[in-house]
Order: sequence, then C-alpha cells, then structure tokens
Amino acid sequence: MKPGQTATIAIIGAGAKGTGIAEVLTRAGKPVLLFDVDPAAAATAVRRVIVAIRREIEAGSLKPDRLDWARQTLRVAHTPAELGEANVVIECVAENLDLKRKVLGGIEDWISTGTALVTNTGWLSVNAVGAHLRSRDRFAGFHFLTPASTPLVEIIPALTTSPGTIEALQVLAKGIGHTPIISADLPGFVVAHLNRGLMGEAARLIESDVASPPAIDAILKSSLGLAHGPFELYDMLGLDVVARAARHIWEGWGGEPRFRDVPLLATRVAAGLTGLDGHDGFYPSSAHGRPVSVPSERSAPWEGPVFIAQRYPDLAATARSMLGHASFVTQPSAKTLNIVTPLGGDTLGEIVAERLDPTRTVGLDVVLPGNIVPVAHTTMTTLDIRRGAASLIETTGRRAVAIQDTPGLIVPRIAAMIAAVGYAMLDKGVASAIDIEAAATKALGYGLGPFALSRKLGPQRLVDILTSLLTITGDARWRVPTNLRHVALLADLSESAKAP
Repeated sequence: MKPGQTATIAIIGAGAKGTGIAEVLTRAGKPVLLFDVDPAAAATAVRRVIVAIRREIEAGSLKPDRLDWARQTLRVAHTPAELGEANVVIECVAENLDLKRKVLGGIEDWISTGTALVTNTGWLSVNAVGAHLRSRDRFAGFHFLTPASTPLVEIIPALTTSPGTIEALQVLAKGIGHTPIISADLPGFVVAHLNRGLMGEAARLIESDVASPPAIDAILKSSLGLAHGPFELYDMLGLDVVARAARHIWEGWGGEPRFRDVPLLATRVAAGLTGLDGHDGFYPSSAHGRPVSVPSERSAPWEGPVFIAQRYPDLAATARSMLGHASFVTQPSAKTLNIVTPLGGDTLGEIVAERLDPTRTVGLDVVLPGNIVPVAHTTMTTLDIRRGAASLIETTGRRAVAIQDTPGLIVPRIAAMIAAVGYAMLDKGVASAIDIEAAATKALGYGLGPFALSRKLGPQRLVDILTSLLTITGDARWRVPTNLRHVALLADLSESAKAP
C-alpha cells in the first residue's frame, strides 16, 4: 500500500471488535471487506454496521448518502482469495497467540506483496505474533481501542516493520479521523500502560476507605478534568477485563510496584461485580451511564475564627479564597477552626508540624482546586469542625466532600501517580512525550496529560509530592522517574540563572 492511496480494508474476524472497526472505517468512507470462518457472523456484522449508520443518519450526524455508500462498499468476503484486493488486512481474532499466527500465516498466501498485514492485538507481543510470517516488513500492530470509535489508534512496529508500512498506517489512521501514535512493542503499549496510574491508585484509595467510589470520581473529574472517573471506567470497561490487563502489565514489567495488584479488585471480580453487560459494579447497573449524585459533607454555620497554616503560602491563599467571608486570624486558639493544606503528606502530619489541636483541624485538598473540595479529617476531628469547614466552603458555591485523612490526600496523590507513570514511560522508551500526552487526552479523556500536569504543578513540586509519599509509605511505587528528576533540575537551573 502506498501512502495516500485510497485503501480497501479487509477485516479478519467479525466479533465485537471487528464489527466496531468495520463501522468506523465505513463511516469514514473506506471500502471494507469482512471475513470470518463463520460466514453468518460476517453477514450479521454487516447488518449491524448498516443499522448503526442508519441511526447516525437519522440523528443528523452523517449525510444520507453514506447509507448507500455503506451498502455498496461494506461486503462479506466468502473466501480468503477475495482478500487479494485489500490494501490493508486487519486481523481481529481472539487474543490467542497460536490462533493469530495461524490466521495471519493463512492470509499471507492470498494477499499481494504491497498489502499491509496488521494485528489488532491489545495484549500480545507484536513481534511474537508476526514471528513466522515470510514478509515481516509489511507487518505491524494496529490497535484500535474499545470502543473502536475512540479517536486514537496505536501503531506498534515490529523489529522488522518497514518505514513505509508505518507511514501508510499513519495515513490510514488520519484518513478516518483517528490520531496515530507509535508505541514500542512493550506490555500495555501506551494507553493501557498510562492508565494504570489512575486506575491502580484509585483502587488503593477505596482499599484504604479514603472515600466512596462516587466521591472519588466526582473529585477527580472536578479537579483533573477527567471525562470519566476511574470507577466509572472500571464499570464501562468491565472490572474483570481491566484487572486482567493490569496483571498482564504488572507481570510484563517484572513486578513493577506502580502496577502491583490491588486484592480488592480480585475479590470484586470473584463476586461478579464486574460492571459490564448489566452487572452491578462500583455503581449499580441501573446507574450505568447516568450521573450519580455525591452527597456533600453536612454543614453547619461557622461563626468563629479561622486559622490557616502558612507552611505552603500559595496553598494557604487558595484555601482562604475557598472559605468565603470567614473571620481569619493569624494564630490558632482553643476557639479557632484550623485549616492545613497538605502537599504530599497528610493532615495529621501537618497538625504535628504546626502544633495544632487535632480535634479542631481539617485538611483541604487544594493543590489542583476544583468545584468539589475534599475535606480531610482524622479520627480526632470533631463533627462541628468538619461541618463548619464545609459550611464556609459552600458559601462560595463549591461543594465540600468529606474524606478520611491519607498521605497525599486524593488529588495530589492521583496527579502525582499519573505524572510518574508518564515520565517512567519515557525512561523505558515506550513512546514519545507527544504521543503519551495524546493518549491521555484523546483516548483516556484526561483533561491534562502527565506532562501538562507536571507543568501545572511545577516539576519540583511534583518531585516533592512523590518524595514525601515515598518517605511516608516506603513504597517504591512513589520513586521519582529519571526524566522527571532531570526536568526538575533543569527548571531549577533556569530559575537560578534568572536570579540577580
């Protein structure tokens, strides 16, 4: 296939993924051949695509002539010989190495020498899948996500893939409105690898009973601009599917601590709480796809003085702006409501450092402030202090959500892990920074990718958060990636050069 050439695409395997890819390609105006060992399955897939396109036309999202086009150009291939007209062949059979090798080897006999032959695997080594092909220069991974309409596709070159094949696949991806990114043939590729930062750390928050899944989702969507909270994603993708992917990535990276299993997830899978196909998950099945309200912390008017610790002056100023017309004082007393603003530590650590009364102190999670403000309380915080803080926050139109005190609270902890995983991917040579950022925003629905988060927080502050969490927990998942350390050092050097 030559770059820029109008392509006929053949899809091998008419399951859910093959059907989804066929729909994306047909909607984009590409001629498609569907082949399956069960011709009835291929015919059913064609009908489903036609129905989906008709619905989009009725909804006004496609022009009416697209239906006639689909009927003419979306066809069933009844024999492998018919695949000879394809410019690209996408294998979409089950994730089984032996099966994929057998299918690809059989197809190779029927297609022309200029045809790109690609696998849609999301799990297996691309080099292993194509190891027995004769023309390995035209073979690569071409991974559509779930759903296939997600506007990004991962291109995974094998060690033998030619530059021309990669270029042709990039052109094809752009021609259907998808962003192509290049991934090394490493476990998890780009998207699944990057998403372990959010998903794994969120699961550890509920393992520690920091807050409920709906509360964590709401907080992270508000502060980080996520399109979907992590527990919404667990239910959308299927907890069993995500847990299996997580184990694959963890094992593939030699037991990387950042990807360590969270036992709570296996327990939920065993109980059938997978969230997909009508099952209850972290949300009831009746709530899937619908907004779930998160109760605010019950508030009670606070008329007394308020003291805000000044260990982090910028965070203290942010907290002050969130407390309405409170009566602020410069010293704590037996009558003050005390506020601390942990960075990478916890509320109790700040209480001890500032020598505050633990019964009268809460921590506000304001490192990346949103409209939902987590209010962290210790086991000693009195109810009237918690509710008083909530009442002051809510006078500014924000919502206060109570959380249990924990190192890093919620937003700094999750943001730091997302960024750490992104920088570690650079350390490991998984992908470029541009492609990692594209995976975050275009595929995963993050408001900010790992490097944009680093810039917003400041690289040295990000290092400080990770270092604090590493010191408190002793857990190697919080170690600072080399690339992040270098960025922070260079930023410090640049600031030093500006100093008079």
